[in-house]
Amino acid sequence: MEKVLAIITLTIGICNYCISQISTCNNAQIFCTGITYNFPAPVNNSNAEIGPDYGCLITQPNPTWYFLLIDYPGNISLDIHSVPQRDIDFICYGPFKNRTEPCTTELFCFSDSGSHHAEGPGGGYPVANTIDCSYSPSWQEWCYIPNAQTGEYYLLLITNSSNQPCNILLNQNNTGVGAGTTNCCICACAVAGFNYTLNSCDTISNEYSVSGNVTFLTWDLICGQYIITDQPSGISQTFEPDSDIVFSLNNIPSDGQQHTLTGTFTGSPSNIITYNYNAPNNCIPCISNAGTAITVCGLETNLNAIELNSDTNTHWLPQTGICFNSKNNPTSLATANSYGIYNLVWQITDSTNFTCTDSVSVEFIDPALCTSVLENKVVENFTIFPNPVVNSIFTINYSSKIFDKFSIKIINTQGVEVFRKFISKKTESIEIQIDSSGLINGYYLVEINDGQKIIRKPLVVQNIF
Repeated sequence: MEKVLAIITLTIGICNYCISQISTCNNAQIFCTGITYNFPAPVNNSNAEIGPDYGCLITQPNPTWYFLLIDYPGNISLDIHSVPQRDIDFICYGPFKNRTEPCTTELFCFSDSGSHHAEGPGGGYPVANTIDCSYSPSWQEWCYIPNAQTGEYYLLLITNSSNQPCNILLNQNNTGVGAGTTNCCICACAVAGFNYTLNSCDTISNEYSVSGNVTFLTWDLICGQYIITDQPSGISQTFEPDSDIVFSLNNIPSDGQQHTLTGTFTGSPSNIITYNYNAPNNCIPCISNAGTAITVCGLETNLNAIELNSDTNTHWLPQTGICFNSKNNPTSLATANSYGIYNLVWQITDSTNFTCTDSVSVEFIDPALCTSVLENKVVENFTIFPNPVVNSIFTINYSSKIFDKFSIKIINTQGVEVFRKFISKKTESIEIQIDSSGLINGYYLVEINDGQKIIRKPLVVQNIF
């Protein structure tokens, strides 16, 4: 077939990247969007390797091979021309499937014997995979790849059909809407090893850390920085990957949920390593205190749950037969529809965003059956103020018709008595002051025992001396 020479005026751009020619498919050079390749065309070199069907290329002298790894999907238009003007041709194959080793084209190429192990669709490489081909006498060619998809590979063969000295320039000449891009950073920025250790939950902060190391196989200035990130916490570290790195992501909340650990280059965001792991569970136990058991004559009583300043979303859970006048109030008035025993549940979300509950037994008794109360005609008033107590003395007010000695105890949540005082009661009402500085922060029960009955009230200590 005789070629007809066409003369076209050419505007030569700046050479941004120059390489030597690659004459075999297995050693094809990766093509990068945004780079103009300027290299001396092979002269008096052998023909392209035996095996492939070269489509429209009747001859294949002085071959140079490239491969394209698609990053952003879209159309790819390649400008191929020679300086000075010499006859060049090309053929483009693809698409081929994803590779676990992205920086080689060996599995896409024929061996010298002509056997093949292609990954293209439909088999029959390269006939079934020819995307574009030109065997014109022109010094300028355009290769067009329509609708390229992320992760696909394409092979490009350029031949110096003139066998005359010249430089071949290659670049992508379409950008913007509808244009695809290639990923060349994935080969310049390669991780050889990524190891991490999940550390246990800190019982003071309820946080944990992830530490480890990263070793790099290759690295180039186009890689940018290397960022290791934990999600959903968003905690990250940034490194210059010019040497192997040791990382430690600290202060991650222990939420017991699935987290994702990623490592990526800023210059190659699609070149990402991802690991999923389960975070340690909350190691600071959530504490909900619904208060002490209540026995009341009638169908109404004020509850005595304890609420800390750090608690959020606190409320009494709905209970059949019970009406709360304020479900978010720890001392809400509870009204029963009928007499009986009810287990009421107080739910809180603590400062670590953990939710827990506690229940209290409340017995509503028909007044006609409350004989002990009616016979003794005891009228009581027992208050603690302030409660919670913060860096101060708190006051206990107690009144009853019983005039005798009685005791005051303070009991912690383990049932251990931490304070006791005996008082001789000569009047109906009495006031006692107690210094809270000797008490460890936490929940307590204040107990009054007058020899006939025991009454308890909750106390919260939140000192910040």
